[in-house]
Amino acid sequence: MGTTTQITSEVASDIAERVLERRRSPRTRVLGTVKLVFGFNKTVLDCVTVDQSREGIRVRTESPHVLPDDLWVQFPFGRPIRAKLRWVSCLEAGLELFPEEAVIIRGPGSVTRD
Repeated sequence: MGTTTQITSEVASDIAERVLERRRSPRTRVLGTVKLVFGFNKTVLDCVTVDQSREGIRVRTESPHVLPDDLWVQFPFGRPIRAKLRWVSCLEAGLELFPEEAVIIRGPGSVTRD
């Protein structure tokens, strides 16, 4: 017979604290939409934002996608922000944001820095 491990509430709490300690700022649950732009601005992927912090966001897609390490996040208002893929899990991905590197995207293959 196989063995099972039961996680007590104390162990679960300890695990949650360790995960939170890795983050530089707290995450806030949000529900919004963003576009992920990559492939020389030729690929645009609509996503739902699940939560965000000062340094990053977690997004959810409708179906699994292969995402590049470096991409741009286009919020409904404002300029695209450079992002780095930090983790991916089926339909969700964690992105670190670099708002100081906002740009103007004029079309496929065209990016202009402020």
